[in-house]
Amino acid sequence: MNTIEQFNEHVMQTYGRIGLVMESGHGQTAVGEDGKEYVDFGSGIGTNSLGYCDEDWVNAICDQAHKIQHTSNYYYTKVQADFAKRLCEATGYEKMFFGNSGAEANECAIKLARKYSFDKYGKDAERNIIITLVNSFHGRTLCTLSATGQEVFHNYFFPFVGGFENVIANDIDDLMDKLNKLDNKVCAVMFEFVQGEGGVIPLQQSFVN
Repeated sequence: MNTIEQFNEHVMQTYGRIGLVMESGHGQTAVGEDGKEYVDFGSGIGTNSLGYCDEDWVNAICDQAHKIQHTSNYYYTKVQADFAKRLCEATGYEKMFFGNSGAEANECAIKLARKYSFDKYGKDAERNIIITLVNSFHGRTLCTLSATGQEVFHNYFFPFVGGFENVIANDIDDLMDKLNKLDNKVCAVMFEFVQGEGGVIPLQQSFVN
């Protein structure tokens, strides 16, 4: 049984995969199990933004693993305090939330928007709708799938989470029409400034503003 057969035998088929087994990598180059080299123009779909096995990244991971790895959120760690401080200084934000994935980060953003709306307008205002883009992608949890504006994902897992409306990217008339129809029920918009799965479509500044 080769690697692909073994993988398919024991791993759920949640992705359509290319018949290629990656074994190692360095910088922009990934190396297959057969020794053939590939240039990864997708950066691991954005995750490997520093390339494969960046030396500073590898050393930082190894150094931290030798000190302490996971610890419960009941405790503080200096590495998190230092990282949060640097992120706040770099971005201008006041607070940071450390998540495990983009989906978890989006879940947090959705909850923050709805909590803010609840605190400001109250439960009876029902100001809880979030506008996302047609052909957007926001994650694979039930809530972020609901936020995702692709019908291909809106199957199998019913009932989905309510409170999301989709508008066409860069179509200001569609956006304004939805806002008018929703009549002060919107608490947030969640847009990708450059749509990925939607076809690599950058949002126009006039639309974002």
